[in-house]
Amino acid sequence: MQTVTDERYQVVEEAITQAFFQLSYEKDAWHITVADITRRAGIVRSTFYNHYEDMPSFINAMEDKTIDEIFRIMKSFHPEGSSQICYSFFLSLCNYTKNNKFLADIFKRPEASDFLEKSLTMFHKYAREVSPTSKDMHQDKELTSYAIAYSIGGVVGILHKWSMDDFVADEKNVAQYLSYIFLNGYRPLFPE
Repeated sequence: MQTVTDERYQVVEEAITQAFFQLSYEKDAWHITVADITRRAGIVRSTFYNHYEDMPSFINAMEDKTIDEIFRIMKSFHPEGSSQICYSFFLSLCNYTKNNKFLADIFKRPEASDFLEKSLTMFHKYAREVSPTSKDMHQDKELTSYAIAYSIGGVVGILHKWSMDDFVADEKNVAQYLSYIFLNGYRPLFPE
């Protein structure tokens, strides 16, 4: 009996998620209502609330699902060295952003830094998992937290610009720019 219940839960969960992502192409994700989702998914409101507390918790869950998808894609790569890890991460992020209206909309919002903070924290964990350990990896925690905050602002800015430019630049170029700046900072771009 538990297996049937679990399967039904998963089927409903998938219907809710699909309804949301379909609706995100029709209207801003933050204006989608529970009524919109339940109508599209063919479920009743109480079923939605069996899965999620409210729309803000649902949006947060969709952000987490989006991050999980980015890292599932990224982990399928077999990068070598920190520059390849960075490029793979940013190319995954660029491709996924270009093909996911919800994510593209996130980057156009002021709240994008929350999403990027989650993403970069996961990236940091992933980079530690696939990179050889060394004394250099154990940097000052305060410096690391500031570096992550600095990176978040830059990544959000670049993806925001790219989204606002309707993805005119090639995603490989944008990933390369992100990787270069992430690894080298912007100082080398401004000769003395």
